Amino acid sequence: MDNRPIGVFDSGLGGLTGVRELRKRLPHEEIVYFGDTGRVPYGSRSPETILQYARQDIAFLLSKDVKCIMAACGTVSSTYPAAEAEKLPVPYLGVVDAAAREAMSRSICRRVSSLVREKNFRRVAVFAARPGEVDLLSLLDLLPDREWYFPLVHEGRRLSFHRVCHHGELVAGSWGIREPGPGCPELHAGEMDLIVLPGAAFTRDGKRLGYGGGFYDTLLAGPAAGVPLAGVCFPCQLLDDLPMEAHDRHVDMVIAPEGE
Repeated sequence: MDNRPIGVFDSGLGGLTGVRELRKRLPHEEIVYFGDTGRVPYGSRSPETILQYARQDIAFLLSKDVKCIMAACGTVSSTYPAAEAEKLPVPYLGVVDAAAREAMSRSICRRVSSLVREKNFRRVAVFAARPGEVDLLSLLDLLPDREWYFPLVHEGRRLSFHRVCHHGELVAGSWGIREPGPGCPELHAGEMDLIVLPGAAFTRDGKRLGYGGGFYDTLLAGPAAGVPLAGVCFPCQLLDDLPMEAHDRHVDMVIAPEGE
């Protein structure tokens, strides 16, 4: 019997959900978890940097003599080459493959669109996904009669929101994230009916762990202080609890794929 531990890594704390599930299914296994909170988020980095970080994380776990490695990070799962994984001295597993992410993203979009119709929201702020995040672009096709606004990043941790009517109006931004192109009209965040926002992790009662940049914290403490909030996430990002500070704002609802 191989008594070596299982190695799990993520760019932050979200992978602890995967660890929890492993403990349920494999209660007698020892687990070594590495959460790279010093460099979170990975999604805003270049593919070359993500690959470098993944190699360093894997090397750390191998130094702990693990018998297999699980990447509990969607960004790494979508970036780390399969050919390289096959050459590792231990088995390697990615937590969410591209097909699963796409299917879950579409499920989340259906739930968001149902909420928008039910509440008769007209102006909704969403976001363009980084690698490993929920992709919300199909909302433009599901509800073309609503106004969808995407963030534009400015200096000073400021976000502005601009209306996007079709996918072609999103262009590559300076942070490696798609953003509204020139000519997309702006709407003040306080005039939104709903803001849908990403996060590294959520709890079902609305606690949110951001990526450390402070962009949404600044927004929610000021211009959008009274606007309803919905967090969207994959099942692996749902935790039992998260640390919160006095200035942190809970989201009003957390939307995961159907069945979660």
